Amino acid sequence: MFIQVTGYLTFRKLIPARCMEFPEQGTTLRSLLAALVEEIGEPFQAGVFDEGRGGLQRSVAVLINGHHYTHLPTGLETPLQEGDQVAIFPPIAGG
Repeated sequence: MFIQVTGYLTFRKLIPARCMEFPEQGTTLRSLLAALVEEIGEPFQAGVFDEGRGGLQRSVAVLINGHHYTHLPTGLETPLQEGDQVAIFPPIAGG
């Protein structure tokens, strides 16, 4: 199964747009992010995960097919399907 993963802004250097291959059964958003930590290492983990809370940093936006993962019924446990698009955005501030 292939999932399109894209990093934006500061994550673009860590995660250039590409397809990642996963086994067909049991791939969730959490397992995809864990695979990225394994592949990229500490810079990705520190930029995305909040070790104190045991989840993602609140200011990081992760979208599956344009939907923020927190708006999906199963959050990080959302199962991924062939061809899904996952976008990862760093914290953004404006004014």
